Amino acid sequence: MEVFSKFDILIEVSYAAVTLDGSILATGSCDTTVMVWEVFRVKAPDKRVRNMPTEMPRKDYVISETPFHILCGHDDIITCLYVSVELNIVLSGSKDGTCVFHTLREGRYLRSLRHPAGVALSKLVASRHGRIVLYADDDLSLHLYSINGKHIATSESNGRLNCVELSSCGEFLVCAGDQGQIVVRSMNSLETVRRYNGVGKSITSLAVTPEECFLAGTKDGSLLVYSIENPQLRKTSLPRNLKSKDGVRRFERQLEQKEHIRKFMCTLLQVDESWALSSSSSIQNKKNITVAVFDLEKHGVIPRED
Repeated sequence: MEVFSKFDILIEVSYAAVTLDGSILATGSCDTTVMVWEVFRVKAPDKRVRNMPTEMPRKDYVISETPFHILCGHDDIITCLYVSVELNIVLSGSKDGTCVFHTLREGRYLRSLRHPAGVALSKLVASRHGRIVLYADDDLSLHLYSINGKHIATSESNGRLNCVELSSCGEFLVCAGDQGQIVVRSMNSLETVRRYNGVGKSITSLAVTPEECFLAGTKDGSLLVYSIENPQLRKTSLPRNLKSKDGVRRFERQLEQKEHIRKFMCTLLQVDESWALSSSSSIQNKKNITVAVFDLEKHGVIPRED
């Protein structure tokens, strides 16, 4: 992905993050800087959506021509970002092993955290309660900090993590990776609260629903839906269409060409939780992207229109 500034300077983007309300975009670059952009929502003419009987209003998102902040403080490529309007903060992680804090509104430097082993940061998440978790592939460790930079806890991940997400309530960390398990940890101590064993396949993408259910995409192209039966892990009732005895459902996208069943790159959930959108890459051609829509109520795949 590339971003052109107003002055036609080509910038190679290494990571991007958006605020929950979609109003701010933060991009990390290979030149070690973080740029913060304002995003405008512009109503576009109504457009008919495929397979929908009625026309739906569509809104386009326009990014400002120039960033309103260019943040510095790293010595290597930006690998992860978090930006929050509510907390007025921009967090950036880098291959140099540091996590740098800036204020969102003023762009003012606050502090830096360094990974205890000095290794490159792979992922970071932050909750609205002011808890921050750093993860590094090099030592497979999770580190929990307060927003003031105080170290709270450390835990081993026991395997490479491909996905690190927060629950909707912000009180739990949801991790998944090469071991094929989904592990739920407390954001107060990093202690394991619940473990889902999955189907023995590496999990490559993960989405957490507002009802605290998990959609996991696997390396072999399967979509897993986990329903949470433990009331400790969910704040609201679980939709009936996602309940199951074993707590997991498996959906497989059977395509005309077998070689297109490949690992999931991303998984998104529609607002009312009736369908999930996923994408995967082709085995023979990584540039060939397959997109599938899963109907969670009918437990199948919505046919595509070519």
